[in-house]
Amino acid sequence: MSKFTIPFYVWSIDDIATAVPSNITIEIFNIFNLFHSRLQFTAEIGWKIWNFLDVAIINNNNILEFD
Repeated sequence: MSKFTIPFYVWSIDDIATAVPSNITIEIFNIFNLFHSRLQFTAEIGWKIWNFLDVAIINNNNILEFD
């Protein structure tokens, strides 16, 4: 696995928001799903805008903006 810096990681009860390099997204997703058999993650990949709780996370030419 490649070394990289996670730009942000936030969670609330059963929701997690983070960003990882696009070339290892599936690898990271699979690692998360190995934590526990009853804990299975889903992912939203490749969107320009993600909604996390009351915050919109916007990918503006690879610069993350929060609204």
